[in-house]
Amino acid sequence: MRGRCVAAVLLGASALLLADSRVRIVRISFLAHGVLVRQPSGHGRLGRWSAALLNAPVVEAEQFRTESNGEAEIELECGSALRLAPNSDMTVTRLRLRDNGVRRTTVALTGGEAYFTLRKADATDFHVRFAGGVISTPRGSASLRLRLPARGRPTVEVLAGHSELELAGRDYALARHVRWALAAGGGLAPMAVAKPDPYQRWSRNRDLRFERELMRSGPSTGVDAATSAPPSPVPSGTISDSTMLLDPAGGFAALDVGSPDPLLDSAREVRKVPYCAGN
Repeated sequence: MRGRCVAAVLLGASALLLADSRVRIVRISFLAHGVLVRQPSGHGRLGRWSAALLNAPVVEAEQFRTESNGEAEIELECGSALRLAPNSDMTVTRLRLRDNGVRRTTVALTGGEAYFTLRKADATDFHVRFAGGVISTPRGSASLRLRLPARGRPTVEVLAGHSELELAGRDYALARHVRWALAAGGGLAPMAVAKPDPYQRWSRNRDLRFERELMRSGPSTGVDAATSAPPSPVPSGTISDSTMLLDPAGGFAALDVGSPDPLLDSAREVRKVPYCAGN
C-alpha cells in the first residue's frame, strides 16, 4: 500500500512538471483612442470593462474591445504582433508555455478586423478562432488579415508566409495574396483581393518600424525577414482540396510604406526588442 502511495505521489509530481506554465511576457505595445479591456477576476468570472493601459501585461482569458476610433496592438515575446482595428472584439483564450519552451497562444476574434504578424518562434502553436474556423501557422512566419463584418461574410487573407485553416471538418492550406470568404453553405469562396486600406498600411508600417528597431539594437536580434519583406509575386495556379492559389495581381506589394501614416504617428506606442533569443 505504501508503495502505491509513493507511486501516486511521484506520478502527480511528474504531471505537475509536465503541465503548461502560465508565465508569459505578453503586453499591450500600442494604444490609440478608445480601447477597453476586461480581465478575469477569479473562479471563471470576468471583471468590469476598463480603459487599457499602454505596456500593461496581458493575461489568459483577457478580453479586448476597440471603439469606433480605437486601435490596439498586443506584442508576444518574440516580437509577433496582434493588432485590432476599430470596432473589434478579441479574447486571448490561451497563453501557455510548454516545458519544452514552445509558446501556446490562442485568440478568438468575435467581431471587427484584426492583423496578425507571426514570427517563427511564436508561430509554432498559434491559433485564431473565428466563426467556426481555426487559423494556424505551423509552417512558420506569417502575416494575416481577418475580417468579421457586422454584415456580410467573414474573410481571411494571408499577406505573407503561409497559414492553414480548419473549417467544417476540412483543412485548407492558404497561399498568400488570396482573399477567401466563408461560404454560406460551408467551405470557402474566392474573392477579389482588396486594395490596401489605411489599416493595412498601419499594420505594415508597424512591422517595418519594428524591423528597423531590431536592426539598430545589435547584430543578434533574431530578425525574421519573412514577415517584413514584400512578398514576391505568386504565379497563377489552380484550386484543390489542399492547396489554393489564385492570381495575386493588385495585392500587397502595392503598399506605399514610405509616406507618413497618421494612424502610426499620432498614436502612443511602446515596442521593444523581443524577449526570446532566436526566431
